[in-house]
Amino acid sequence: MAAAARVPPGAVTCPGMWRWSNDAPLVSGVDSGRGASPGAMSCVARAYCAAAGTRPAGVADGVRGIRSIGRADADGTATALADHPRMTGPTTPTRVLIAGAGIAGVEAALALRAFAGDAVRTRLIDPGRRFRIPATATGRAFGVGSVEDHPLADVAARAGATLTRGTVAAVDAPRHVVMLAGGRLLTYDALIVAVGAWAEPALPGALRFAGHADTEAIRSAVEDIAASVARGASPRLAIVIPSGCAWPLAAYELALMAHEHLTASGNVARIAIVTAEETPLAAFGPDAGAAVERMLGRSGIEVQTGREVEAWRWGRLELAGGGLLPADRVIAMPVLRGPAIEGLPADARGFVTTGDDGAVSGAPDVWAVGDGTAHPVKQGAVACRQADAVAATISRRLGIPAEELAYRPALRGWVYDTGRQRFVRAGRDASTDGDDLPLGWPVAKVAGRFLTPFLQAWSADAPRASMSLARAG
Repeated sequence: MAAAARVPPGAVTCPGMWRWSNDAPLVSGVDSGRGASPGAMSCVARAYCAAAGTRPAGVADGVRGIRSIGRADADGTATALADHPRMTGPTTPTRVLIAGAGIAGVEAALALRAFAGDAVRTRLIDPGRRFRIPATATGRAFGVGSVEDHPLADVAARAGATLTRGTVAAVDAPRHVVMLAGGRLLTYDALIVAVGAWAEPALPGALRFAGHADTEAIRSAVEDIAASVARGASPRLAIVIPSGCAWPLAAYELALMAHEHLTASGNVARIAIVTAEETPLAAFGPDAGAAVERMLGRSGIEVQTGREVEAWRWGRLELAGGGLLPADRVIAMPVLRGPAIEGLPADARGFVTTGDDGAVSGAPDVWAVGDGTAHPVKQGAVACRQADAVAATISRRLGIPAEELAYRPALRGWVYDTGRQRFVRAGRDASTDGDDLPLGWPVAKVAGRFLTPFLQAWSADAPRASMSLARAG
């Protein structure tokens, strides 16, 4: 820490807040993808002083900015915070903040520990208390496989990171500061944004399936269908995949599992998938799509491709361009909205924009990975590979040898095949008829180079056969 310095005349100080001066230019203008507004004070700057009921001198007549990084002490002195090295080989551990402790965030923490060891000090920021794998939510709804569910504090500790509960509200990249919701400020040397995305309903009136929070409602709907069949009715279930759905694979898995559940209870119902995709699982390539179509055909599940649903009214889906489809129960996959973090560039939907290496443009020492980025595919394995690539980049900038990894890797995933009672692999580099995985081991549904073996080690009964495949993926 630098020595204490007297606050210059004309500066406005707030206890525990930032120090402002009349003669400083604006240095923390906010760019949300639309550019900073000249002559407008950022909400980050407003929050610094609003928390203490003050404002920087001269704001009414024009913009003034942060003169220097410092905290005002009770005796009127201001202690400067440590300068922010540009990661050129620190003599003390480099402070890495990871915003978000989901799959991408935890993978990034594990990768940093593997690549950089004690050269980094990692802090995870997340408002949650539990760690779950989103890809296992479909199985959870029908009791297929098992669910990884751990206290987030334990996950962070085992990953060699500290955990701060909170949500990143804004980033002042030039000053290497983040502000959490509520006003707490944290400084960093490197920032990895892995906050994920928000799931928005795509079809009014339909059940949304966006992960673990929706599993009970999905299971209840399928049970209602079974009860209707038992009474002699012929209900129809439709699963809708709208355009903009980032992860359609779950919809196909949901249809297959619902069919198996209903068949096992002796209450077979008609199930249809209506998708805006030109072919099933188009993002995974033609081989995966053809294999999934074979699975659906064996189960008697109808698929309508290239169709947008405009509305669901009184038991009928209204299709764009004309046409109706009977549907007594409807489950719709969501569309995603980005985090729109103030101070970071974003596209029209709020997703953080990055270069091919994951670096956030105009934000030094800031990277973004996972669902909250503008990368078109939102998937756990992709997010893990992005996190690995960024962790390796940070390590190399510290002078630590680390392999160069592709930030935009090949897409692959696993889908549950009801006929074979297995999770089988789908992807552009592996047909769905390729390697398969044990039913009771859902961790393999996320091919995290470091996360998968980390979770396997946590589960004493984890099959060893899954580890080699996960690492190879």
